[in-house]
Amino acid sequence: MDKTAQTDCGLASANGETEAPNKYEAKQEARRERYEGRAAKAEANANARFNAAHSQVEGIPPGQPILVGHHSEARHRRDLERHDNHMRAGIDNEKKAEHYRAKAASVGTGGIGADDPDAIEKLKTKLAQRVERQEAFKRLNKIWRMHQKKPDAPATARALAELSEPERKLVTTYKAQYSWEKGPAQDYQLPNNSAEIRRLKKAHRGPGTGRAACRSRTNPRRRP
Repeated sequence: MDKTAQTDCGLASANGETEAPNKYEAKQEARRERYEGRAAKAEANANARFNAAHSQVEGIPPGQPILVGHHSEARHRRDLERHDNHMRAGIDNEKKAEHYRAKAASVGTGGIGADDPDAIEKLKTKLAQRVERQEAFKRLNKIWRMHQKKPDAPATARALAELSEPERKLVTTYKAQYSWEKGPAQDYQLPNNSAEIRRLKKAHRGPGTGRAACRSRTNPRRRP
């Protein structure tokens, strides 16, 4: 897990309250609930099949072989076949339940949807959060270097006082594992975040506005 304190990319309003969902978000929530319902149904079917499989062989003693030529042979074979069919169906339904649970969990995680009427505003919000995160990365690394070189300097004390308690603890306790490290914000975090900022800026100033323009730059893969 990254050691740098990061701001979550949520879409809460400025006063901290969650905004009411628009039609697109309500549609997404309905899709999630639909998948969850299918998962619950498949899981119930799986349990029913497993119980039926158990009931099918309940009267057969464990390890009892098929008595070839005995009057019970046909029934024994039939019960075992039905048991196997129930077990296979139960396993299939169990896999189906897991499939729909995964689909429900993935709803809304594919980026900003092209059909979202608030796509442009969400794009601006995400860009602003990424820029803020980039500045936080740079600030933490700069103050960390100050603390490494001159921990008792007044300038270092003033810089540390401007940080939050988690950030201050990170800066004063972080130990570099390699000589080329520049601070607690790892080398891959800054360029990766910078690349995302460039992508979002390009998307925001791209040709056109609205849904048609967003389709290729916010969420290019349209899911059925």
